[in-house]
Formats: sequence, structure tokens, C-alpha cells
Amino acid sequence: MTSKHHKWQLRWQLDGAAGLATHQTGLRVRFDGPRARPENADAVAAELAKTHGPHNTPQMLARLLREAEQLHAGR
Repeated sequence: MTSKHHKWQLRWQLDGAAGLATHQTGLRVRFDGPRARPENADAVAAELAKTHGPHNTPQMLARLLREAEQLHAGR
């Protein structure tokens, strides 16, 4: 059985030259320091909360940031 996050990498666009990753949810993550920095987490969190509930939103954003960091590290 595959995970619900199967092929999660396909949901991201990575612009290594600009140091930016963009997820299909609209989350933009900037890499200009030691850690990934979300640019629009509040706006994306509001949209995620509408669909998935506010109780799930912090965990979802944390997972998306981990994914972005993993993509950036593997480029």
C-alpha cells in the first residue's frame, strides 16, 4: 500500500537559482539561510484550514516545510 503522500515531490516546483520552492497549495518557501523560510504561510494556512480543519493545519505546514527542505537538500 502506498502512502497518501506518494510522489509528493511532483507537487513542488523548485527554482534553485532563486532559492525558492513553490507547492501546489501556493506555499512559497525561500532558502536564504540555514533553514527554509515560508513567505506566505498565513495565507496558505487559512486555505488549508477551510478544507482540512484548523486542528490539522499546523502539522500540514510543518510537513510541507520538511518536504521543501528535503527537496532543497537533494538538488
